[in-house]
Amino acid sequence: MLETTREYTTKSIKWKNGQKIVRLVPGNYDIPLPLSACISENDVVIFDGSNLHVKCKNGLARILPSYIAPDTIRLGGTNLDVVIKEITSKDEIVAYEALADYHYRNSTPAGRHARLIIRSYHPLYPTVVGYIELQTTFYMNKARFRFMDAPFEEGPVKWEHWDKAARQNVTNAIVRIARCVVHTEFRGLGLGQLLIHHAEQFAKIHWHSGGLRPLFLEISADMLKYVPFAERAGMTYMGDTEGNLHRVHRDLQYLLGNVERVQLGEVARKDSIAIVREQVNRMERALKLMDEEGLTKEQFLELIQNLSQASALRDYALLHDIVRLPKPTFVKGLTEKASEFVHTRADALQLLRSVADPDWRPHKIEDSIQLKDVTLSYTSKVRRTHQAHAIQQAFNISPDEICSTHIRRLSIDVKPGEILLITGPSGSGKTTLLNRLIQSDSETDYLQMEGSIDFPTNYRPGYFQIIRSQKPLIDAFNLKNVHAALHLMGLVGLSDAYIYLKRFKELSKGQQFRAQLAKLIISKSNVWVIDEFCSNLDPVTASVVSDKLQRVARMLGVTVIVAAPHVGNFIFSLIPDRVLQLTSVWEHRIFLGREYVQAVEQGIARPQYIPIFDLYPDTLTDVVQGNVTQVVGASRPNVQVGQPVVLTDGDRYVSANVIKFSSKSIAELTLDDAIRSGYPSLGELLSKLESQSSENVSIFSIESTQLKVLYNSTA
Repeated sequence: MLETTREYTTKSIKWKNGQKIVRLVPGNYDIPLPLSACISENDVVIFDGSNLHVKCKNGLARILPSYIAPDTIRLGGTNLDVVIKEITSKDEIVAYEALADYHYRNSTPAGRHARLIIRSYHPLYPTVVGYIELQTTFYMNKARFRFMDAPFEEGPVKWEHWDKAARQNVTNAIVRIARCVVHTEFRGLGLGQLLIHHAEQFAKIHWHSGGLRPLFLEISADMLKYVPFAERAGMTYMGDTEGNLHRVHRDLQYLLGNVERVQLGEVARKDSIAIVREQVNRMERALKLMDEEGLTKEQFLELIQNLSQASALRDYALLHDIVRLPKPTFVKGLTEKASEFVHTRADALQLLRSVADPDWRPHKIEDSIQLKDVTLSYTSKVRRTHQAHAIQQAFNISPDEICSTHIRRLSIDVKPGEILLITGPSGSGKTTLLNRLIQSDSETDYLQMEGSIDFPTNYRPGYFQIIRSQKPLIDAFNLKNVHAALHLMGLVGLSDAYIYLKRFKELSKGQQFRAQLAKLIISKSNVWVIDEFCSNLDPVTASVVSDKLQRVARMLGVTVIVAAPHVGNFIFSLIPDRVLQLTSVWEHRIFLGREYVQAVEQGIARPQYIPIFDLYPDTLTDVVQGNVTQVVGASRPNVQVGQPVVLTDGDRYVSANVIKFSSKSIAELTLDDAIRSGYPSLGELLSKLESQSSENVSIFSIESTQLKVLYNSTA
C-alpha cells in the first residue's frame, strides 16, 4: 500500500491492455493508469491519501482519480445526459478509435497528448459522440509571438518579452487543443464548446509538460474560420498563424530544381534542423503528387504560385500536405492572472478577424401570409372504362367528375419570422395546403379555392428538393469562394472533410436534410415550406435536425411552415411558435406552440440512461479504498454485468465496473447487505433508500477502476 505524503519516482512505464502500467519506487508499486495520464519516467509522484499527483515546478498535477464529469447535451427541447471523461474501458477505446479513424486516418499524434470523450449511455446513440485531444504546443506561432510579447509573471513562469529565452523556458506553460471531433450526426449542437469547457477543467488539474502545469489553453485550426466554436467557448482571438503561402513557391522552386543534390545530401540535408527537414519532406510530397497527377515541374509550380486563400477547393485539397494557409489562433487563461493578461492584451491589440463571414439573411417578408375562409378542393374527371362502369353499376352512381374537399373555411395569419407546424392525420389536407402556398401565383384545372390568400409583395417561397448533382457536395451549391462554401456547410452542421467530398446520394438521411437546408439558404427564399417533415428520420436524428432548422431559421429571420402527421420525435426541438392541427376536412384548431408542446409532453418521462448512483461521502471513500465492493441503489434495468457505472457523493465522481448483479425488494434487504455496502446498520441503508420511488433495488458488486489500485498495489 502506498504511504500518504511520501514521494515516489516513476521508474518505468509500460502500455498494456489500453492502460499505462507505471512502476513507482521505492517499493516497486505497479499502478495502472489511463492512457491519457500525464506522467513520464523520473517524474516525482506524491500520494496525499485520496489523490495521486505528479510534482511540478508550479504545483501538483493529478493523475488519479481520472477526469470524469456529468453533463447534458441539449437537443432543442429535449436533453441527452452524458459524461465527459478520460478513456478507462475497452469499449470506450474501441468507440473512440472508430470515430478517430473516420476523421484522421493514418494520423498519429506526436509528443504528450491526452484525450477526453463524450460518453453516451443512451441505447440509440453511439458510445462516443465526440472527443477532444490536448497536446504539447508548437514552439513557433507568429500570432502567439505578437500576443504574448508583454511582461507576465506567475510563480516560476515569467517573461518580459516573448523572445527566444521565453519560448525555450515557458512554452510548456501553454497546452494546445490539437483535435476537437464531433460525430457527424451531432454537428451544430454546441458539442465543440462543451468539449473545450471540459478540456479547460482537465488542463487546470491534470495536465503538465516539461515540469510545468499550464497557464494558457490554445487552439489553431482552419475550421475556426467557418465554425466559431472556440469564440463561443470564451476563447480570445490572438491573430492568424503565418502559414507558408508567402514562401512555399520560392522554396520548392529551388528544391525541385536541385532534387538530385538534395537526395545526395549535398544541400538541404534531412538530418539538419527541423525547418530544413520539413522543407525536404515537402519536396518529397510534391514529387509524389506530380507523379500521381501527371504534372510537370512547371505546371506544379504555376499551381503553387497561383494558389490563394480564395482558391478552388480542389486545388487546396491537392496541396494540403504541402501548403499551410494562415489559421486563426485563440487563447484562454487557465488562472486568474493568465485570464487578466489575455484580456489586457486583447484590449491593447484590438485584433479583428480578417475574413468577414457571408451574410445569408434574405429580406424578411414584409407582412403576414393571410388565409381568409380558405376552402381547397380537387376535381377529377371520371374516365369511361369497363372497370369504372362496373363500379358505377354496383354502387348506383353515375358521376362525370369527382370533387373532394381537403380544407374547409381555414383562416390563419402566418407572421414574418414565425415557425408554423401543421399536423394532422393522413388525408387531412396538409400537402394540399402546402402545395397552394408554394404555387402562390398559379392555378390548376384540378385544384379549386374559395376564400382568399394574401401574400406579401416580397413573398419568395422555397421548399426542400433532392440535390441531383453528381458533384462533391462542396461543389454542388455552385459557390466559387471556398470560405463561403465552408461557412455554409458549417452553418447547417456539415463541417466534416469527408462529407464535403461525398455526393448527395451518399449522405445519410439526416445529412441530406441539412444539405437541402443549405440549398434553401443560398436560394434567398424568405419562406421555407417543408412537407412530411422528419418522416423518414429516427427519433435521434429527427431531434437533431429539427433543432438545427429552427436555430438557423430564427437566426436568418425566415418564416417556416412545416407539415407532419407525427410530431413526437421532433416537436421539443423544433419549438414551433404556433401549431395548426387539422383533425378532419371540416375541423381545425390553432394552438400556441408552447401550449401544444406541453400537451404532447404530458405523461412523457425523461429516461435516465447514465448508470449513476449516489453514495454517502464516507461510503464512496470506502469504495475507492477497496473496503466496500457492493452498491445498493434504485433499480435501473440498463445495469448489466461488465458495464461501467458512475458513483458519486455529489462532489467526486468515480468509475467502476459491475462484476455481479441482482435485484431485491426493499423489504428483502438484510443487515449483511447493509454492511457489505458500507452502512453500519440496516436502518441507515433503508433511510438512504427512502427517497427512491421504486419498491425494488439493484444490488451489484463492483470493481473500482481507479483509486483502489493505490491501496492494493502489488509491491
